[in-house]
Amino acid sequence: MILVDLALVLVAIGLLAAIYRGLRGPTAADRVVAAELGFIATVCALLLLSIRLEFDAVLDIALVAVLIGFLGTLGLVRLVGPSSAHTGESEAGRAETDGEDSG
Repeated sequence: MILVDLALVLVAIGLLAAIYRGLRGPTAADRVVAAELGFIATVCALLLLSIRLEFDAVLDIALVAVLIGFLGTLGLVRLVGPSSAHTGESEAGRAETDGEDSG
């Protein structure tokens, strides 16, 4: 059980790091990643507590939470939206192609 307690402490540190990044993140993408990390850390803590307390019903709850969390992540990604850096097209590239079309 000492390993489970140690894992709970490490997960708590990860959760604190996610909260810090969520509050201080310079971009919306950083905040989305922090939210995902915080959610995964919470589910891990829930699973570790399930092991520590020997309560198996929490495993089903964690499975449903992960599925809902995945859908939440997809929603957050759509909210942030793709940027030009992710599509591979830059401002300079668009200006060059616009100049060729008008000539």
